Amino acid sequence: MDEYRKLIQEAFGESSEDSDDDDHGQQMEGSNISVEAQYVFGENPKWERISEIKGLSLCREFLTSDQQSTLLASILQEGWFSEASHNQAMRFGDLPPWAKELSTELLKREPLFNQLIVNSYQPGNLCTCGPDAV
Repeated sequence: MDEYRKLIQEAFGESSEDSDDDDHGQQMEGSNISVEAQYVFGENPKWERISEIKGLSLCREFLTSDQQSTLLASILQEGWFSEASHNQAMRFGDLPPWAKELSTELLKREPLFNQLIVNSYQPGNLCTCGPDAV
């Protein structure tokens, strides 16, 4: 379990809750969920640090092909990118149900994600002004 928490902290940083202590990890360990079931996107994700960019880590094959297809279908159902020329959308309020499920299963921690960034790029296009342009 410590290895799992370390991977999550490396990928997403520390919890923003001051009260984030070992009680949460004990709850996970005491639950009926097997360790393998806690790794939603694979039994043991392998994180690779990218030394050239501070704070960047990469997890290859984080999603299976089926998981990628399901996630993409869920995003497309939102209708955010209905026009080919429209590559961004804003949504205020709660996260879509599929995103809540993803964040809950992904981290098993509090606080859950309260925001989501979804980008759509056509082949050959890239946002040159943001952090994803690196």
